[in-house]
Amino acid sequence: MTICLAAALGVFNSYSADAFNGPPHGGTPVVVGSHGYHLEFVRDAEKGRLQAYLLDGHVENYVNVPEASFDMVATIGDKQERLTFQRVPIAGKPLAKESSLFEGTADWVKTATNFNAVIPSITLKGKTFQDVKVAFPKGSMHRAH
Repeated sequence: MTICLAAALGVFNSYSADAFNGPPHGGTPVVVGSHGYHLEFVRDAEKGRLQAYLLDGHVENYVNVPEASFDMVATIGDKQERLTFQRVPIAGKPLAKESSLFEGTADWVKTATNFNAVIPSITLKGKTFQDVKVAFPKGSMHRAH
């Protein structure tokens, strides 16, 4: 009943594994804008890499975009760290004019298991979104109808 009600309303305010199967890579889903997009953040501590997969509003399908990069500013304790994400090819495919995968690497990613961050500005398919909030690893969800 809860799932049906939440689906009817079209909104999940925070990620809950019980509410749906979760993002494809088991990462942290973050809503971008009021409809249409999610970023799924997947951390690889060993490599100091944070991947961001761009997904649709249902967190089911990849969305390829031509934009090449975006920045994120994380707050860890009393320190701010910047991470630049670059568009990269999906494994086994050459880098095309569009991709749904972005990656950033930094030493702080190796140890940061819990942080709040903001993406000051991200443009997706020509539309710019400002001040996208990231709570890692909690995330945020908005289910498109």
